[in-house]
Amino acid sequence: MYNKQNVHKPVKTKCMLKGSNHRLKHSPRLTLNVEKHLVEHVSSQIVMGISIDNYLQWNSQINNVCGKLNMKVNLLKRPSPF
Repeated sequence: MYNKQNVHKPVKTKCMLKGSNHRLKHSPRLTLNVEKHLVEHVSSQIVMGISIDNYLQWNSQINNVCGKLNMKVNLLKRPSPF
């Protein structure tokens, strides 16, 4: 059943090719158009709180988590006036 509320938003839609380093180097650039809108090509994306890159490696997720932890640890190091 088709419902106009279920239509995706072309502004938020992004595309990503996933694969090995060798395959991605030799693959052509993907160009997608949806409803006359060019879909943005990204190399990493955060989906449901998990950072995914086009090589399917965890480096970007680990960097994001470590950055958040470092901020919180530095807040705990500050002296408290109490």
